[in-house]
Amino acid sequence: MTAEQLGEKLHCRCHSVLVQLCRNGRVQRQKLGRSYVYIAVDPRTAAIQRQALAMPSLPPAQMPAEIAVLVLAEFIRNPESDFQQLARALAGKSVTVQVAQIERLFEQHGLKKTM
Repeated sequence: MTAEQLGEKLHCRCHSVLVQLCRNGRVQRQKLGRSYVYIAVDPRTAAIQRQALAMPSLPPAQMPAEIAVLVLAEFIRNPESDFQQLARALAGKSVTVQVAQIERLFEQHGLKKTM
């Protein structure tokens, strides 16, 4: 995870702690884009984590709140729609959202979508 991702999970800033852990050899870090991803020191665990980094990433964990509200409003208006239909309906309103992002939104908030 990046320092930002860890901070969101832990609800606190942790960049300085991660840098200190890295300097002390307790975690490793790897440059990924403009950020660093912190990984385990254990070679086996680090290999698994690096392999996961090499795999295509999922859509962003969170979509902007405004788009999430539009997705949920569209779902309320059309509860029979599947995720693909919701994405198409929003595209007709000039809102770009991927099906996988909608799925993740429902998962993150514990919403059930029965098809």
